[in-house]
Amino acid sequence: MDRRRNARRHLLPATAVAALMFGACGDGDGGGGSSPEAQPAPGVTTFAEGDFEGIPLPGRSTPVSERVEEDGVVAQSFEVRNFAPEELLDFYVEALAEHELLEEPEEIGVGTRRGRWDVDGRELTVVGQLAETLDDNPGAPEVLTQLSLSLRPDS
Repeated sequence: MDRRRNARRHLLPATAVAALMFGACGDGDGGGGSSPEAQPAPGVTTFAEGDFEGIPLPGRSTPVSERVEEDGVVAQSFEVRNFAPEELLDFYVEALAEHELLEEPEEIGVGTRRGRWDVDGRELTVVGQLAETLDDNPGAPEVLTQLSLSLRPDS
């Protein structure tokens, strides 16, 4: 348990920084696509207030950090159970269908996918990164994915 907690403690700051950096780079013509077989969680929640209001969250997401804001960029990270990064980005392709897709979700590293959308004139970057698989129940390991959201003013 302590090993997982320490791993999350180290993963969180790195992922938050990566989400902010990913939001500021890229050429926006990424390839990739969505998988129609993805089965998102039936429950969807949204942020209660502030800049992320109206941005959907998968039903099995738990905040792992407080919302942070720096130079107009707002970011927050979540732990999402039983969603692979591909499924997580497929969830956002569907949930954000009414918004302009700026960058198709694509693999940007091993076990890491990123997509970008224009949400009311602001750029939303969604990063899903495969985290440590929980091994408390070896018969049915649980997939754990770090979800990082960042929203920045249009430049």
